[in-house]
Amino acid sequence: MTMQHLGNHIADFLKLMNERGYDGHFLCNSAHPGKLKDSLNQHLLDVLQGRSSVPPFFLSTYSLWRDEQSPYVRCDFKVHHSHSEGFRVEKMDITNGSSTGNIKSVTVPLGANIEMPYCEHANRMVLGDDRKRKIR
Repeated sequence: MTMQHLGNHIADFLKLMNERGYDGHFLCNSAHPGKLKDSLNQHLLDVLQGRSSVPPFFLSTYSLWRDEQSPYVRCDFKVHHSHSEGFRVEKMDITNGSSTGNIKSVTVPLGANIEMPYCEHANRMVLGDDRKRKIR
């Protein structure tokens, strides 16, 4: 695989994640904090030393964050890479948590990247839909 080929896969993956609303800061395998492009590039520099393929890895980001006292939603993406198809999210773990622990967690298996929920939908999966709770 050429670096240009990998660069195209990275660009496609960044576009997908941004289109789905995941545009904050990430951790890649619990390291390399920063924007997705920077985190992913640093991770790939580390793992491709002496290798010709990218092993599966995890990306983590907060899809909802206010402050340390408020509940949050964290999304963990298990990502695979293939030379022919590029980066593919195999599953998402979506967790609604707080400083006292996890409130609700959902695992979403994905057959293709097109099935990845948009950020707002992922948040609703663990927070519920406020519109349903309104008193009429």
